[in-house]
Amino acid sequence: MAITKEIKINHINVQEYKTLQIMGSTIVKDGDEVIAQKEIAFGLQPDKKPSDIKAYQDLPASEKEKIDELTTPLWTDEVKAAYTTFREKQ
Repeated sequence: MAITKEIKINHINVQEYKTLQIMGSTIVKDGDEVIAQKEIAFGLQPDKKPSDIKAYQDLPASEKEKIDELTTPLWTDEVKAAYTTFREKQ
């Protein structure tokens, strides 16, 4: 049987200032049998492009689409400006 590795997003939580908390798993299989699984988690903020984040870059295209479907309508110019103002006050 062939050993395969897949990355799946399990949850995307929208938090304050429309930041995203991404949680998922990296799964290694031998055929249909799971032989290893590691949980992954990372965050995305409206002031950065997801494509600049290493964890996002490592995702397969199908999982990136899930994130992009959220960020495109969610991260309006108004949301980006509010998040930038919030960060500047920190």
